[in-house]
Amino acid sequence: MSFYREVTVDGYLETQLSGATLFASMALTPISVLVDVVRELVMNPKLTGVVAEISGEKYTFREPPDFVDEITRQNMDAFWALGNV
Repeated sequence: MSFYREVTVDGYLETQLSGATLFASMALTPISVLVDVVRELVMNPKLTGVVAEISGEKYTFREPPDFVDEITRQNMDAFWALGNV
């Protein structure tokens, strides 16, 4: 199952998890901000392993939260061992 769809004319990324009805009453993050965040993640080697939290025109980078339990850690370790990063 793919969650990717084209960016809509309205400037948001519609997936099978969301759609126009959900976004009708929400403040949206501009695609340009997402592009800036991705650019910074790619160009700044000090940001390896961080989480980007984005809202509207603002964003921040922080350490990822701990896994909820050991099962989740083991599953993610198996995922990464297969080269899924």
